[in-house]
Amino acid sequence: MSSLSSRIGTRQLTIDELWGSWPIRVIRNEVWITDGSLTSYTNDYIPCIYPMRRSNYRLCSNDQLEAFNGIRKLKLESIREIINNFGSESNQNFQSLWKILQNRIIRYQALTSTGDIDEVFQQCIGDSSTENLQGVQAEKRENHRKALFHFALALAYLIPFHVDAYPAKSAIRKRLAKLHVHSSYEEISILDNIALCAMSLARIEEQHSAINLYRLAYSCTLINLTLYFAMTVGELRETFEQVRNIDQSFQNLREDSSKLLTDRTLYNISLMETCIETKKTTDSGLWNIDYQLPLAEIRKSEKKEIHTHTKARHIGPV
Repeated sequence: MSSLSSRIGTRQLTIDELWGSWPIRVIRNEVWITDGSLTSYTNDYIPCIYPMRRSNYRLCSNDQLEAFNGIRKLKLESIREIINNFGSESNQNFQSLWKILQNRIIRYQALTSTGDIDEVFQQCIGDSSTENLQGVQAEKRENHRKALFHFALALAYLIPFHVDAYPAKSAIRKRLAKLHVHSSYEEISILDNIALCAMSLARIEEQHSAINLYRLAYSCTLINLTLYFAMTVGELRETFEQVRNIDQSFQNLREDSSKLLTDRTLYNISLMETCIETKKTTDSGLWNIDYQLPLAEIRKSEKKEIHTHTKARHIGPV
């Protein structure tokens, strides 16, 4: 159990805390994705000390922690869906993958001189980028199933690291977000790779499989939206459009009135669209509305951006 002193102040999460951030339980050697609940109650009050199980760099309310944990759960479910259905070539499933992920982190820690987390992170980045590239190459050959498998591994190999564990504008947070929304090898994200590949496969699969593939594409695109701060304004608009297109393709396959887009998600998208349009948000401006930024710094960034736009309007002849 953590002491009171360890629950005060911001700091980098330990490897154990990073692993504990993911909603996974191992029961009798069986790996289970849990419902992601952190407490028996929820509220929007931000406390003055961290919870006993720290999972976020900043202090957050229970509602916020539940939401961030829910995103990590959705990511795990997407990986499991792909690995269990498209991993037959290597005789791999989600159960075996989770053990592989844990063992490789232990191995990488042993290879570093001090078990430095940043060095371990660089190793994970390399593994993820390699798998992403192999997925891109398989997709170019229209081997959608193999591509999906490699993309899922690319996503999995970033575990246990996650964006919520690091402060705004930190090198690791930026790199993690960019690997999702702006890959080292392709100007497209790992999550976008999965979504686009799943949609390509859905067009040639029978109805039941196609419906599940559109669900997968939708989940990955929703996760992508939570990384808005790492996108350009153009990429963010494209992601809004992609969410709607996936939902429409899903509805076209259904005989009932089922849809993927909920009223809540549509409302959130409309708020984001209004924000980037009315505030004339720039690409750098998206970084400045990262939720991890302290409120004072967000306000400072907003004032600076307003001053810059005002000054720009007075440049040149009147």
